Amino acid sequence: MVRLAPLWLTAAGLIGLPQGASAGTAARRVALVIGISQYQSVPSLTNPQSDADAVSRALRADGFDVTELTRTADLGRTALWAAITAFRRSAAGAEAAVIYYAGHGVEAGGRNWLLPADAKASSPDELEGSAIATGVLINAVSGASAMRLVILDACRDNPFATQSGWAESTRSVAGPTRGLAREVNLPPNVVVLLATQPGLKANDGKGSTNSPFAQALSSALVRQGLRVSSLPTMVSKQMRQLSGIDQRPDQQGIFDEPDWMFLAAPGGAPAPSFQASAAIAPMPTPAPAQTARGYGLVL
Repeated sequence: MVRLAPLWLTAAGLIGLPQGASAGTAARRVALVIGISQYQSVPSLTNPQSDADAVSRALRADGFDVTELTRTADLGRTALWAAITAFRRSAAGAEAAVIYYAGHGVEAGGRNWLLPADAKASSPDELEGSAIATGVLINAVSGASAMRLVILDACRDNPFATQSGWAESTRSVAGPTRGLAREVNLPPNVVVLLATQPGLKANDGKGSTNSPFAQALSSALVRQGLRVSSLPTMVSKQMRQLSGIDQRPDQQGIFDEPDWMFLAAPGGAPAPSFQASAAIAPMPTPAPAQTARGYGLVL
């Protein structure tokens, strides 16, 4: 009598399990996905919540245990800080740790800050008590063993820029008030990916459910055989082909294991050349200061 393999096992064999996994066991992968659309004191945003949903689905397909935060009750500074603290403990010893953040971000004096839903800051000096420094996220992924990635989809106009306390401050950005700065003095084992180049504003995808970056990222994450070192290039390529814009993500840091894959192809083969999906309709085409610092933040 011939026994047929269970359908789920057959499918896994066809598409390829995540790298380092087998049918019986898999290395632990964890992700924290944050999408803040509704703000109390600054303009709300259209797409971060749906962007977080799309990225979460892709990461779950790659075998990640995903904590997704998009509910208003989870997005105040106190709640976010607690979630990041818990995630840091979860990431310690994991094979891979990823944090994706979509929402408002602010660069001031060469430092990047992410704005919780209840953020208020009449001047850059008040950011420390109201926002969350990107270094906190960087520290939170640093305990993973193979792949440590922070993705910042927050390259937008500074929502505080018109307030007098910001215009008069010597800590505010000289010149354009958009985008984020390069992360400096990164730990050697962490990579940060910005949605676009430092000091530039990313396309928000007006009139679309997702931003072009999130759309391209979520598509790239589930490409079989895509090496993690090729992720920025693939995301940029897919934005050009799917959305019709030439937006170049910025990678900061170097992957320790550049051949690591989110979703291995059968036999571990690298990804084939990219072809845009006909199912996705194209969208219409629509230098900050740096301050050296370390990431000795303790949660």
